[in-house]
Amino acid sequence: MSQYETIIETLTTLFPVWVMYKPSAVTWLQTDLFTVGLGFVMLSMGLTLTFEDFRRCLRNPWTVGVGFLAQYLIKSVLGFFIAMTLKLCAPLATGLMLVSCCPGGQASNVATYISKGNVALSVLMTTCSTISAIVMTPLLTKLLAGQLVPVDAAIGQVSDVLKAQGTQLIFPVALLHAAAFALGYWISRMSFGESTSRTISIECGMQVLSFLNVS
Repeated sequence: MSQYETIIETLTTLFPVWVMYKPSAVTWLQTDLFTVGLGFVMLSMGLTLTFEDFRRCLRNPWTVGVGFLAQYLIKSVLGFFIAMTLKLCAPLATGLMLVSCCPGGQASNVATYISKGNVALSVLMTTCSTISAIVMTPLLTKLLAGQLVPVDAAIGQVSDVLKAQGTQLIFPVALLHAAAFALGYWISRMSFGESTSRTISIECGMQVLSFLNVS
């Protein structure tokens, strides 16, 4: 690796640190520009892949299946368990469960690329989880969160509660992500290699953007 590549990789890895240190460095990126920027990032990652990368993943489709189960089974159960254990109020518990039932989205692909995981596998898993979210997210939300409140598509009605009590969610959400990352990694590590395990872990635990959208 050249010195230039080393510097770029270091800056990329430290991105969360300097964003928290100086948020104004990225807050200028409005919705339209964000969409263009995300498209550029996804195109750039796509250019690093070949058809052989996808064929290699499809030779062992069970990896995609494990990722799917981790995404919608482990994460959803964790969200319900954490909400019940910490005795969150109904609106906050509902929000946490909704987050746990959402797919990771494109952010997981970027995280997988940075962590040197299997990007082709991440793209396949994201595609499967995003398409299936049409059914899985409302179904799981109804089964889990429906035990606390009547589940309506307009869950945004609790935005005032989130603004007033949102700080109570910091620990539950952090615990949810940490547990999902860990379980996703160690369960897949029993059968798969390091790169695949990292990818499944990220797909299982990467719900940060979903949480921000729900909030």
